[in-house]
Formats: sequence, structure tokens, C-alpha cells
Amino acid sequence: MADGRGDGGLRRGYLLIAGWLADLANASYGPLPRMDVDLVVTGLGLGLVIAPVSSAVLAFVPAARHGVASAAVVVARMMGMLLGISALTAWGFHRFHALTADLKPPLPFLMSKAEFAEQMKIYDAALQDALRTEYREIFWITAGMCLLGALLALAAGARGGSQGPSDGRIRSSARNIGPETGDDSATGDVPINELGNILGKDG
Repeated sequence: MADGRGDGGLRRGYLLIAGWLADLANASYGPLPRMDVDLVVTGLGLGLVIAPVSSAVLAFVPAARHGVASAAVVVARMMGMLLGISALTAWGFHRFHALTADLKPPLPFLMSKAEFAEQMKIYDAALQDALRTEYREIFWITAGMCLLGALLALAAGARGGSQGPSDGRIRSSARNIGPETGDDSATGDVPINELGNILGKDG
């Protein structure tokens, strides 16, 4: 439940940011500034989605592997952030270049000062519009990725629940039941001879 609320809040926050207006400084939800509210919703969603993911992974693996599982979750999260930001940044630059491919800046020595100032206003407005379009689409894509992640998490949870308790008993096995005795790196068992010497007769 917390995972779903966190992912839903994060996705909703990205969608709210994607819908930011040009005059964001004057936009509001009643007495509350829109930018502040949208950023708070996004931050809360991000905070609520991290802990449940780690908890779900720890519940899926035996206690002896919680350290490795926690590290794997952190590494996967950081790699996902880096790859996601890199991919979205590359796509954003490509999209901005495509939006401004036909946009030519005015040259001051080809027109009067008044005409140049007017053309610069038009040029700046077109640049701002291209930037808003680029960032709006980036946050739409991010919200879509959050939705995809939520669907995958639900599918993984349903699959894990259908395995039944027998799978948990197999995973939680802590002893080496093989025919050979020896150093078991998983359980810490060390071969000891009849004299209690762990190094053997010649040790």
C-alpha cells in the first residue's frame, strides 16, 4: 500500500510539473503557490517509494542475505537514476535541437534598433516555448516510466505470492545437508577432528 501511494504520488507530481504554465510565478492553488505544492507532492512521493522497495526486497530474500540484498537495491537505484537522467538528458537535447532547428536569431546590423528589439522578443519567446515543450515531454516520459515500474512491481508481487510458503522454507535453509563435511562458507561450519583441532593432526 505504501509503495503504491508513493509511486502514485511521485507519478502525480511529475505530471503536475509537466503541466507548469509559462507564468508559473503567479500560478497557485487558491492561497498556495503552485510550484511549491507540486514540488512538495513530488518530494513526498519520492520519499515514500524508496523504503517500501527496500522492504519488499528484504522480505523476498533470506535473512542471511539481507546485506547483499540491501546493497543490490542501492546499486540498482543509483544506476537507474544515472541511466535515466543520462537518457532523458540526451533525448532532451535532441528534442530541443529539433524544436529550434528552423529558429534563426536576429542580427542587429541588418535592421534598426527598434526592429531588432522586437525580433529579439519574438526569438526569446520561441526559445522559451521550445524549452517548456522539451521539459514537459521529459516529465511525461518520467511519469510513464513510474507507471511502468508500478505495473512491474505489482506483477512481481503477485508472482512472489503465488510461489507459496514452500519456496520460503527452501530459501531459508541454513545448514549444509550434503554428504561431505567441510568448510561451508554459507553456514560457517569448519571441519574439526576428534581432538578438536581445526587444523588436522599435523596442525
